[in-house]
Amino acid sequence: MNTKKRRIMAGLFSAAVFFASVPVVQAEEEETEEKTEEKTEEKSETVTEVVMHRMYNPNSGEHFYTASVEERNVLMDAGWNYEGTGWIAPSSGDPVYRLYNAYAGDHHYTMDENEKDTLVELGWKYEGIGWHSDKNKTLAVKREYNPNAKTGTHNYTPDENEHNALVKAGWKDEKTAWYALRKSKEIDNQYYELYVDGIRCGTPEDPDALIDPDGNVIGTEIFMDGRWYWVSGNNNTGWFNRYDDVVVTVPNSGPNMPYGSGTRTIVVRKGRIVTGWSFDEEAGQYMYAGKAYGDVKKNESFTVNGKTFYADADGHVADVSKDKRLSAVMWGVNIAKENELYGTHRYSQSDRWGPYYDCSSFALSCYKAVGVNIGTAGWTGNMEEGLSGAGWEIHYDSSYKIQPGDIIVYPGHAVVVVDPEDELTVESIPNGEDGAEGSGVTMYRRWELYNDKWQTYSGTFAAHYPG
Repeated sequence: MNTKKRRIMAGLFSAAVFFASVPVVQAEEEETEEKTEEKTEEKSETVTEVVMHRMYNPNSGEHFYTASVEERNVLMDAGWNYEGTGWIAPSSGDPVYRLYNAYAGDHHYTMDENEKDTLVELGWKYEGIGWHSDKNKTLAVKREYNPNAKTGTHNYTPDENEHNALVKAGWKDEKTAWYALRKSKEIDNQYYELYVDGIRCGTPEDPDALIDPDGNVIGTEIFMDGRWYWVSGNNNTGWFNRYDDVVVTVPNSGPNMPYGSGTRTIVVRKGRIVTGWSFDEEAGQYMYAGKAYGDVKKNESFTVNGKTFYADADGHVADVSKDKRLSAVMWGVNIAKENELYGTHRYSQSDRWGPYYDCSSFALSCYKAVGVNIGTAGWTGNMEEGLSGAGWEIHYDSSYKIQPGDIIVYPGHAVVVVDPEDELTVESIPNGEDGAEGSGVTMYRRWELYNDKWQTYSGTFAAHYPG
């Protein structure tokens, strides 16, 4: 969970479309005629735990909270970031009201009925009871207000560190909003120890675990550090293995992946479940996994950023021509294959625009080959100026998420990213003198892409073609 509210950015899409299509999960309140009967029912009622999911819209700056897995997944597919469990709410208690401002694209939550009624009078839409507050007041969920924001003006958190950081940064402390049972159901400080000697190690019940015919745990999914991981069973210990690099079939059942029965295919890179594009190096083709479930598309058409693609029965997308970035990568991958087989694309700084290339001429040639404007860029020393002048985005901020097709320019070297999750690039590498055997265009793995540490070397920037 982030401890600092991120800067508000211009909205790219309206949240109203997504929220209008998913109903609010509301608790039904039974009315009784006699107060004594109501008290008896309250005493005998079993209070269960409700996981509250915390979402973040990187375009509008709004944090959103919901008990609905379905609503969470709709938003993930729409581009929202899933930040994990916000807190654990009781299944019954004092109601927390949810309201929506269609003009600002913002939500508000309150236990105060007067505040709710006032906002409705001002034009806010009342969306019902979102969840409940713990009557025993076990854990306070704090509310902060950003007087400088137009959207995402309020934040709600049970985390004292996050609360204090926001107040220190200029947010107004609006005290306790409601009460939770506890912070999270997630594994605390024992991410890697799901099972020890076949015995569950203090973790929540996990209906998503994949079991082999002998009853051994093969693996399971957990959420940590803002994303899903695949934990593989190692001699039935369940130790998390960051070097897992597999395509695996997993069950659809369970609260985190509510597909019901059957299975789905996921891509695992360094232990992490990949969403979006990934590269199958053996097949030499891209695959695409949905953002909500990590399910690899198979035998179907799907749309990404308004462009339609088709995945075959193995999940491979043979035609990526509608995406200039992926097309540039595939051109480079094919050049690397030719060099591996025939040695026809070696490294050279004197004869560098084909069939031999140095690092920068190769990276730029990948995009020239598919008709993308590279401006005046011609070598690493002028790539920033040349590409930015041609409309490319230049990123020096290490928080930028590297994407397939990005050109990373290190001091004196340039590479094209094939699959950041797999640390895979395509680049031209020297091997002694120009044109030396064993030099030239090749597929290469760069460790600094792991955990988004691409800016390890000072002065490094990423060039992103936005088309």
